[in-house]
Amino acid sequence: MGGIRITQGIMVNQVLKNLNVQQLRILDLQEQLSTGLRVNRPSDDPLAARRGINARSRVQANEQFLVNISTSSPFLTETESSVLTAVEIFHRVNELTLQGANGTNAQLQRDQISIEIDNLLEGLLEQANHLTNGRYIFGGTRTLDVPFVETRNAQGEITAVAYVGNGEHIQTEISDGVRLDINETGSDVFLAGGDVFQTLIDIRENLRAGNVTALT
Repeated sequence: MGGIRITQGIMVNQVLKNLNVQQLRILDLQEQLSTGLRVNRPSDDPLAARRGINARSRVQANEQFLVNISTSSPFLTETESSVLTAVEIFHRVNELTLQGANGTNAQLQRDQISIEIDNLLEGLLEQANHLTNGRYIFGGTRTLDVPFVETRNAQGEITAVAYVGNGEHIQTEISDGVRLDINETGSDVFLAGGDVFQTLIDIRENLRAGNVTALT
């Protein structure tokens, strides 16, 4: 058998090929140094690239969960604050009603109590229509519209209050598959045990009328 003849051209081509490979390797190393990344494209290391994409997706998801929690926190805080204020109003109304029901009080005293009841009614409506970051917290998912609409008489006093929100809850995702209600509806807070606005209106009117029996 004859031997394979190694020509000068073959040797030169092989050297050039080796140089090209080394140059590409140098370029890869320079890119890694400049970017600080070992994998700059999927073809550099498909397995590592896939792991990197998964990790990046996980980080982005966690960042979104943190944004959701951060956005929801003021809504929950303001809701709690308004509910606690409403509870304080209810306690004060109870105290005043007991005073008004006391048969030893004169009508002048009941009239004075009715004025405070009217002020508490206004305060309760204010809490029911509380705004947080431009959204009404007790309107259900109708956060851009006033949830409680009042009717007033010629003297500007509240004579009725209607709920025009809905009974739906706002949910936000705080973890994979975990969703949290971030609101309480106005119907749950102010109407579930009876219409608290109408109760205050009735108390005010019974005080003015001196109707101790109704107050009791």
